[in-house]
Amino acid sequence: MLLTLPSHITWKKPVTEDALSAFGTSDRKKIKTSLQELGQTNLRYEFSELSEPALKDFTEIYHRGLAVKPSPNSIDIQRKVRENHQRKYQILSLREAGKMIGGALFSLRETSLSIAYRMFPRTTSTKLAASPALLAEYLLADYAKEKHKQTIVHGRDTQPYGPRLSIGLAIFKLASGCLPYPSVHATHETFDTDTVTTDSLFILPANTEEPATLILCATESTRARWQQLNSYKDRVNLVEVGRKS
Repeated sequence: MLLTLPSHITWKKPVTEDALSAFGTSDRKKIKTSLQELGQTNLRYEFSELSEPALKDFTEIYHRGLAVKPSPNSIDIQRKVRENHQRKYQILSLREAGKMIGGALFSLRETSLSIAYRMFPRTTSTKLAASPALLAEYLLADYAKEKHKQTIVHGRDTQPYGPRLSIGLAIFKLASGCLPYPSVHATHETFDTDTVTTDSLFILPANTEEPATLILCATESTRARWQQLNSYKDRVNLVEVGRKS
């Protein structure tokens, strides 16, 4: 199957009065429980202006996290942040016993909170119901509401998911309430699902008339791995295409 799609996707979600409302029932329960227990742990989430020491610490965490991914896309974060100094980056840092172990770099625009880079550990020594990334997602949404923003812009990704970025990343963004849109300045590329050699997710973004369409290309034996995509059929269309193993 030939698909002509935008080369890059930008994820967005509206800022709501109740920051929990964008999440599913299970995630809302995990977030509420974790917020209640957080004060009894040595974990702290902190919002602050991005300082040089914090940028250095985050960059090291980011690249360590990338190193374990199958297809890491190395980025010179420090150079990009300094080049875009007019954006006045802030950071939501996750600290354990005072040491930064994860974070999200973002900037406040006129009507939006725009996340540039994020990296959180899968787990911490103190186990909470919500993952570090999920709890950070809620805190960012609540912060955007506090700053009277209308939209959260959740990064710019390269298509397709699978060979380049994890399909799990797209699932996480859907789970947090985001929807995919064509990135500004994205070009259009043609993809052939018959030639993919790994499970892949292609996205035809939403327009004024139709919701986004997700095309999952997976084998019979691996399709169940991505069954969470079925949870978002109220917001996106899902098409499943078989691929040879």
